[in-house]
Amino acid sequence: MSEAEIQRDQRNSKRRERYANRTKEEKQLETERRKALRLNNKNVINHQQRETREIKRDEINENRRFLRYKNIESANHYQRLYRDENREAGNEQQRSCRDENREAVNELQRSYRDENKEAVNELQRSYRDENREALNEQQRSYREKYL
Repeated sequence: MSEAEIQRDQRNSKRRERYANRTKEEKQLETERRKALRLNNKNVINHQQRETREIKRDEINENRRFLRYKNIESANHYQRLYRDENREAGNEQQRSCRDENREAVNELQRSYRDENKEAVNELQRSYRDENREALNEQQRSYREKYL
């Protein structure tokens, strides 16, 4: 055996001897230290996984919000288009009906106005005639009485 191998074997035997001669407290401390390391590693891994999940969840939520916003904007755009088209069609229909009806309404109003004018003129003529006759009668009776 070489000198290096002999030294290595000596170190290993010393290490084994130290390990065998440890007290119960040392063994328990070592076990607790290993448990603590495992728990710490587990907590670190859990924390990293949680952060990764949260980041991915935030990215997914952001994508969903973007798509929802995009879809809402698209839907709003089409609703505006339909609303504008319908409004214009409704306005055009109202204009055409108004134009069609305007002439008929004007004609009706003219005929009513003419009829009413005739009736009013007739009434005024009859009142004037009656008043003239009554006035003439009064003047005649006054003249006969005082003249």
